Amino acid sequence: MMNLIYKQYTTPESAEQPLIVEAPTGTGKSLGYTLPFAYITQRYDRQVVIATDTVLLQTQLMDQTIPLLNRMLPFSVHAEVVKGSRHYLDLTRFKTSLDEPERSKQSQLIRLRLLVWLTQTTTGDLDELHLRNDPPYLSAVCHRGLDSLSTSDPFYEDDFLRRLYQRLKYTQFIIVNHAFLIQHAAYFGDTFQRPYLVVDEAQHLADYALSTQRQKFDFQVTLNATRHLIEQLNPDNQFGLATVVQEAPFGEQLQTMRTWLFEFDRQLDALSGHLIQQFQQQFGGKFTTPYKEILLETADWQSFLTQRAGLLEQLDILVDKLATTLTALSQDFYAQTDRWLKSDEERFMGFETSLTKLVTVWQTFSTIRQTPTQESNGAGAYLYWLTISDDRTHIMVTSNLMTVQGFLSQQVYSHFQAPTFTGATLFSSNRSQYLYDQLDLNRDEVKMRRLKSDFNFDTQAKLYISNDAPDIHDDDAYHEYLVKTLLKLLETVNRPTLVLFNSLETISAVYSKLTAAIRQQDRLILAQGISGSKEKLIKRFMDEDNAVLMGAASFWEGIDLPQEQLQLLVIARLPFDSPERVETKVQFARLKAAGKNPFYNLSLPKATLRLRQGIGRLIRTRQDYGAVVVLDSRLVTRHYGQTILKTLPESLPVMTATVPQLTADIAKFFKNHQTKVQP
Repeated sequence: MMNLIYKQYTTPESAEQPLIVEAPTGTGKSLGYTLPFAYITQRYDRQVVIATDTVLLQTQLMDQTIPLLNRMLPFSVHAEVVKGSRHYLDLTRFKTSLDEPERSKQSQLIRLRLLVWLTQTTTGDLDELHLRNDPPYLSAVCHRGLDSLSTSDPFYEDDFLRRLYQRLKYTQFIIVNHAFLIQHAAYFGDTFQRPYLVVDEAQHLADYALSTQRQKFDFQVTLNATRHLIEQLNPDNQFGLATVVQEAPFGEQLQTMRTWLFEFDRQLDALSGHLIQQFQQQFGGKFTTPYKEILLETADWQSFLTQRAGLLEQLDILVDKLATTLTALSQDFYAQTDRWLKSDEERFMGFETSLTKLVTVWQTFSTIRQTPTQESNGAGAYLYWLTISDDRTHIMVTSNLMTVQGFLSQQVYSHFQAPTFTGATLFSSNRSQYLYDQLDLNRDEVKMRRLKSDFNFDTQAKLYISNDAPDIHDDDAYHEYLVKTLLKLLETVNRPTLVLFNSLETISAVYSKLTAAIRQQDRLILAQGISGSKEKLIKRFMDEDNAVLMGAASFWEGIDLPQEQLQLLVIARLPFDSPERVETKVQFARLKAAGKNPFYNLSLPKATLRLRQGIGRLIRTRQDYGAVVVLDSRLVTRHYGQTILKTLPESLPVMTATVPQLTADIAKFFKNHQTKVQP
């Protein structure tokens, strides 16, 4: 892998050609790309931006890979982790917060922790504190970005974010996550003259590209925020701002703003009603869930905006007036701080923050209205949908980029040298077009290599597939089957067990029956959505010898449980996306319009990759061993099952049988391995 990358970027004929390298678990791919790029940066005096999936992986690169690299190289390299501005402490805002009274004990403790931490940190990265649940206090002291800084700020010279960006000029590796890369690609290109780019865990890049382009406007939440502001300005509210700040011209300005907020509330409520009325027939009759989503045809959405152009213009004018008046009012208020008590300042700051949020939320709706509806200028195509409550009172409108085609190539890759893409599980098959579409790449212009794993799957693992599962669409029967099978497996195999599901609803149904049959003191059963956060679940799972962890979504990948920490992996059903999701429906329609089969071009490759990632949780090192059990008979009864099986390691033994037969063989498998490890 090292030689492949070095040759790619030091040979003029291939230097402008994107490179994809699938490097299986255990390859050491982080070192596989950082070492050659360390030499390439020396040779061409150009930096490398490494984009990975999560903040956790950023930390691993910084704390493990870079120190190892520096022990190996005959020269030293430097790296910096860069995150969104909200991850960093704003010293000026923190100092201001210390002068304000704080009634919350939790916030007081966080202040104390921050003060001690400031004597230790060199980065100002709030993630170093490992605070749980993102306490509200942090929103008052986190950084708002370099644009918010002023040279007159008392801590300007010491500002953590400003100093970080200064150091980037002298560093070889800049480590970011995917979302940050997509949002700041132009900055890197302009500042560092098209640096090199490595996209690790590249299979996730498209998902982040789509999610960063999503805009949502919630009418009910916005109306509630508006009415809260109106109440703060109510002269009869003894705890409100208007009661405190009565002196002219402040009192008059606040009452004028209250009048505008009343009008904004009235007109926004009317707009919400018009939207519900316009599309009520599309929502259909009785709801089977608390909320229902409907896709909007672009022409219908544009027609609605045109019909209500006058109302929207009035709302825009009101928001502009509120924003302009707030700016002037804030300047006058803070220029006369000697007139106010600390409690007065605190109330005004709260009002200022709430109104600023309202303005920002309305700007989000303006963005939705202005979102390009046709594929042009590399923007891609956008889709719109409404979400409405079953009582027809709560409505949201959302816009989202429909496809990354044209978006990644023009908005991201164009700011860098030809990128390198890598990951342990990238391809659903050698012939599949799926990954190239997901990465917005022309297959004919990309160099691709799939490296083989050196794990001995024939001795380290075994795949078991049940052929007696009931119809996957009969939820009650399938849940009953899962419970009975899991009880049998857990009774037979007393090993750390991970069970992967497709939905939290299924986890909840199975968990309640499992815990009723198994005492927690005999076997700890942990469930996503029930037993705590992902981090807490994994820690408790690792602390036990034979715990059972049930998870969905993010548990299919990104968790590392090597050696004896995981030995039995159960996959409840093949990980196909729900066809009822709005995004899935749109992608299906788009593929059909292009003359492509949605199942073979989207559903199957996506599920195949997820299954490969799930199985990848089991064997992480050469010392690992374990069994995978798939409780979905479609893997052997449907033709596409063979397509999926062909993507798994060739040497992986496979057994297809009934659950009783599988259980007996699994017991034998673990008995043999237990014998092998005995002295």
